[in-house]
Amino acid sequence: APPAVRDPALPPHPPDGGVPALVLAIGPETAQGSLLRAMAYAPPDAGANTADAAVFIGILLLCAAGAARYVYLASWDDPTRNKAALALHLVVIVTSVVPPELPMELSLAVTTSLAELGTKCGIFCTEPWRIPLAGK
Repeated sequence: APPAVRDPALPPHPPDGGVPALVLAIGPETAQGSLLRAMAYAPPDAGANTADAAVFIGILLLCAAGAARYVYLASWDDPTRNKAALALHLVVIVTSVVPPELPMELSLAVTTSLAELGTKCGIFCTEPWRIPLAGK
């Protein structure tokens, strides 16, 4: 007898000989439903625009202001110093403290943390914007 031709619209037979099943819907009140909701409606940004980053930048600016004040007080009354060059040095001290790459580096830290959590720990994060808040 020739083998029976299987209808391609039907699902395949289970590989372990089990009973085939078709899931029509996932209950929204189950753990799987809440996980799917969290993944579907998670905020898209995993950035570093948080209050912690603002505090960090503020501390850096305070340190820069202190260093610029010290250079100003130690050098302004020296008659051999060029005042324009000294003012330029003070501006460079303040502006070089906060690098322009800082937001990118903080976002990269979040992305690296996501990768490490997934590969090494088997933890998959559905809300990556919470990673900088971990440990509080």
